[in-house]
Amino acid sequence: MTDAIVKGRLFETKSGKYLELIPSNARFHSDAERATPVENADFDDLAKRRQLLDHHNVDWYFGSIIWQPA
Repeated sequence: MTDAIVKGRLFETKSGKYLELIPSNARFHSDAERATPVENADFDDLAKRRQLLDHHNVDWYFGSIIWQPA
């Protein structure tokens, strides 16, 4: 049996905004629909989460970014 892929959005709690991940950067939006879908498994895996956030230059937000289901 395989686990279902669950996608959601990254939310930065201090600013109260969602992240749109773009190459080497990220944009913050109030509108959740503009956020980039991210698999829950990628967020739950600390190494993958660090890599994802570092790739988009938002690793300094590591402690304030949460995953929310879509």
